[in-house]
Amino acid sequence: MESALPAACFLYWVGVGTVAYLSLRISYSLYTALRVWGVGNEAGVGPALGEWAVVTGSTDGIGKSYAEEVANRGMKVVLISRSQDKLNQVSSEIKEKFKVETRTIAVDFTSEDIYDKIKTGLAGLEIGILVNNVGMSYEYPEYFLEIPDLDNMTRLVLPGMVERSKGAILNISSASGMFPVPLLTIYSATKAFVDFFSQCLHEEYRSKGIFVQARMDTDVQHVRCPVSYHDWLLHGHLFPQLLSTSMPHVLPVLFTPERCDPWPFKALVTVRLLEILVSVPRHICSHLSCLYLTYFCLLFSGSFLSPPLQCILENKSVLPYFVATKLAKIRKPTWDKPSSETFVKSAIKTVGLQSRTNGYLIHSLMGSINSILPPWIHFKISMGFNKSLRARYLKKAKKN
Repeated sequence: MESALPAACFLYWVGVGTVAYLSLRISYSLYTALRVWGVGNEAGVGPALGEWAVVTGSTDGIGKSYAEEVANRGMKVVLISRSQDKLNQVSSEIKEKFKVETRTIAVDFTSEDIYDKIKTGLAGLEIGILVNNVGMSYEYPEYFLEIPDLDNMTRLVLPGMVERSKGAILNISSASGMFPVPLLTIYSATKAFVDFFSQCLHEEYRSKGIFVQARMDTDVQHVRCPVSYHDWLLHGHLFPQLLSTSMPHVLPVLFTPERCDPWPFKALVTVRLLEILVSVPRHICSHLSCLYLTYFCLLFSGSFLSPPLQCILENKSVLPYFVATKLAKIRKPTWDKPSSETFVKSAIKTVGLQSRTNGYLIHSLMGSINSILPPWIHFKISMGFNKSLRARYLKKAKKN
C-alpha cells in the first residue's frame, strides 16, 4: 500500500502539470485570437513604413486587393505584372479612386532577365511594403508525370519505376528544411521545397509501388572521419540529428557521433518500415515540449509589446486557404472562401502581430485543425479532394 503512494503522488503532479499547461495554452491562444482577430493592428501598414508599396501580380485577385488596400491607407503604389494593358487599367482605377501616385513595371516572372528592369523602375523610391504575390498554379490537379515541360532527374527515372510497379526515390534534404534557419535563408527554403516535393510525390505514387523519402540531414562542421549517423524518427521521415561528412559546414558539432556505421545502409533498411514505426503518441510528445518552450519564450521575449517596439522590419508569410479569385477558379465568395477584398482587409491587420498568418479567422481555425490531424488523414483528404477536381475537369474537357 505504501509503495503505491509515490506512484500516486507522481501521477497527481503529472495531472497538475498537464492541467496547468493546457490552461496556459488555451489562455494564450484566446488572448492571441482576441489580439489578432478582434483588435488587429490598423496602424501597422501605412506611409510611416515608407512612401511606396510594391505589389507583384497586382492586376487581379489578391494582388490587386493588396494594391488597393495600401493605396487606401495613403501609400503610393508600384504595380508589377505581365500585361501592360491590365497594369494601365488597374493604375488608372487606383489613381482615380484613392488619389495616390502609381507606377507600373511590365515583366514576366517566368523569364530570368527581368530584375535589371525592375531595379531601374524602383531606383530612388522609399519602399515601405513589398507584397510578393505573383505566382501560378496548375490548370487542374494532375499527377507529376503528366505535367508537360518538366525536366529533372525524377522525371527521367520515375516512369520506369511506375512501369515495374516498384522503386524508391531518396531525396536528400536537410533539417534546415524542417524549421526556418536565418542566415541560411535560401538554403533552408530550398530544402523545405525538397521535403514538400517528396511528401506529395510519395502520396501520388505510393499506390504504384513507389516509395519516396526525404532525408533531412543536419548541417555540421567539417569533421575528418568516416560517414556516421545519429538518427531519429519524426513526421514519417528518417532525420539524422548529426551527420559528419567531408563537406564544409558552418554549424557546430553538438553531439559526439557514432563512428564507422554508415547511415546509408540503415536508411535503406528503414525505407519500407517508416510508416509502421512512426506513431501519433511520439509525434504529440515531441511537440508538447516544443509548445512549453514556445509559450514561455513568447511570454518573456516581448511578444506583448506594442508592434512598433516589437519589430522594425517584418518578413511575413501569408498562408490563405481558398480565396474567391480567378486563379482559384472560385467565382462566388462564401464564409470559408472569402473574396480577395475581404481576405486582404483581414490579413493586413495582422502585420506586426503575426509573422506567419493564415490572414483570415476562418482560415486560421482551419489551419489549427489541420495542424493536429495525423498526416495520413491530411493526405487522404487532399488526395480525395484533388482527384475529384481532376475527374471533373477531365470530364468537362472531354465534352468540350
